[in-house]
Amino acid sequence: MTQHAQSLLLRLIILCQAGPSLTVGLAPPLQGTHSLCYDFTINSKPAPGQQWCTVQGQVDHKNFLSYDCGLDKVKSMSALGGKVNATITWEEQNTMLREMGDMLKQQLADIKAENGMGRALETLEGRMTCQHKSSGCTSGSWQFGFNGQMWLRFDSDKRSWTEVHPGSNWMKEKWENDREVSEFLHKTSMGDCRTWLEKFLVEWKTELEPTGPSTTTPDRVSQESTASTLIPSVLLLILTCFIHLGLQIFLTGAVGRMGRETWGSCVSNEDRKVNSQEPSLHSDWSFSF
Repeated sequence: MTQHAQSLLLRLIILCQAGPSLTVGLAPPLQGTHSLCYDFTINSKPAPGQQWCTVQGQVDHKNFLSYDCGLDKVKSMSALGGKVNATITWEEQNTMLREMGDMLKQQLADIKAENGMGRALETLEGRMTCQHKSSGCTSGSWQFGFNGQMWLRFDSDKRSWTEVHPGSNWMKEKWENDREVSEFLHKTSMGDCRTWLEKFLVEWKTELEPTGPSTTTPDRVSQESTASTLIPSVLLLILTCFIHLGLQIFLTGAVGRMGRETWGSCVSNEDRKVNSQEPSLHSDWSFSF
């Protein structure tokens, strides 16, 4: 066995012995399903001292944020908000909430101006929600109501509208035909909201309890999840090493045999030639194998 083949075999043995410890130090995935939602209230005729736009933020149904679009002022509502209010994500969130508030305000104004049925609508309520599951799947949606009554639901995954309140079909058709509105709602719920949730969860993982059904403990789930990802990679690496090592041994042996057979053949022919033509000049030749 060549020195290179011996080195490969030694590395393979070390890898096999270290296999069980390869999972040490890997961070366990966040368990359960977690949701982030923002409740918008747009008032077309705010009373003195009342704001035209307010937003309440919740994670797993726990308040963590209050935002005043008019004053562009955000307030942390709990320890959860306090853990993330100094992050860049928090600032990005506030900027986008203002844009969402402005968009909803314009939509309410357009509805009141374009359709006689919309003149009696004084407030627009919107709820943006995004969910993140431990499997990595995400989903997003918007719900809309007027004057405190739910009217429509927008499925961001499918970009489809559902009429919830009888008589709201005209509103459904208006937004279905407005591609810009649908794209904005899809982008904010599946893009912005999802990104905020994933980044906030890094800070909130010790405060939030897993939600949704679970049949195993978090530690066991973590070990099983890590093992299911790691084992195929290790097996593939070991198989590759064995194949490479086998080829090295085979080729080394084959080349050695070929060299001896070829060299022996040459010597035999040369010996016959020398012995028949110049025995005195080459009588002291010696061959070393």
